[in-house]
Amino acid sequence: TCFIYLLYATWLQWGHPIADTFREFWVSLQLLKGKILYKEIFYEYGFFPPYFIAFLFSIFGVHIMTLVGCGIGIAFLFIVILYKLSRFFLDESISCLVVVTFLLVFAFGYDNYSDIFNFILPYSFASIFCLLFISSALYYFIKFILYEREKYFFLWSVLLSFAFLSRIEMTLLVWGGFVAVFGLFIFKNNNKRKWKWIIYLFIPLVVCFL
Repeated sequence: TCFIYLLYATWLQWGHPIADTFREFWVSLQLLKGKILYKEIFYEYGFFPPYFIAFLFSIFGVHIMTLVGCGIGIAFLFIVILYKLSRFFLDESISCLVVVTFLLVFAFGYDNYSDIFNFILPYSFASIFCLLFISSALYYFIKFILYEREKYFFLWSVLLSFAFLSRIEMTLLVWGGFVAVFGLFIFKNNNKRKWKWIIYLFIPLVVCFL
């Protein structure tokens, strides 16, 4: 209910389409025209976000509302994963409060400073894609720690790979934190068979640098 209300109350009041969001629009448009990212197009972040938006452009048309639709989808997925993460530590009512706080402060934040730093029409789609993938990876990492099932660690590595392909510099620091926690987990359990899982730690790095 909060999500729908804020979407209605802030409709088309997000971002500065010419001054800031134009990069997110223009780069993907150039990819559709056949230009080569990093060679003919300057872009600071990973290649997944502009190519994904270009894919959306090819389906829904080259229009700023396509960007808005993408942002709405990311914001919705983020509140789902945020709720699931908070439920590891909090009861349902407090988890709902966490989600509402995120919606009010970050997802639809609108004032003289934060209007470009929202999830609907953001300054950088690479950043919010990266946050979504990192948060999803954290969810499966916690499930792996709790239940010690290999499939959760595999899903963690896949999601963190997409985070690397969105923003390398943000994800690298987070990856280091995951490695440290995994090391503590292995030494605490003192089970040599679990060392085979270490290969999943390096899948995101291999994907990124390839």
